[in-house]
Amino acid sequence: MHADIEGAVRTARLAAHFDWTWDSEDLERFCAAAGWQAERFCDTAATLTTNLDINRPSGDASLTWGPLQIIGLTVTDVTDPGTSMPEVMAELLGELSVPMAAEFGEGTPVTAGVVKALRWDLPNVVIILSAGRGAVAMRLVSPKHQAWTDEPEDEWDDEEDEDEDGED
Repeated sequence: MHADIEGAVRTARLAAHFDWTWDSEDLERFCAAAGWQAERFCDTAATLTTNLDINRPSGDASLTWGPLQIIGLTVTDVTDPGTSMPEVMAELLGELSVPMAAEFGEGTPVTAGVVKALRWDLPNVVIILSAGRGAVAMRLVSPKHQAWTDEPEDEWDDEEDEDEDGED
């Protein structure tokens, strides 16, 4: 298994210094700056072909309700379908975290127990590296979308309760 550590750090650095507005045009602008290809297949999503040196240099983008919210890509080789290598992916995540920490400071662990993901909250982008069963992924997330995602679920429940109370 191989990780494109240099390519991942280059992508994170570009994202950290990119002039994000998080509107739909940012996808094309970011891909052009990174040397990638984006193919929009509907109003809310796109597939990406990156230039990372891995066996499946691909990714996707979510443009739910118009604005760009997430760009996701793999930064390691992807295992064959049906193959699970979580220990190897956790190791590769560790290798990737060293130059990322040198560039952006220590990442915040996202999961409890064994760290499966690290997160860097930067002024214009949230960068998340996560070790899955078959690859390590990088997500570039709009800070506004990440803040919404970070809201505790019980706050969502309170809002639902308020809606239900209003219907009586």
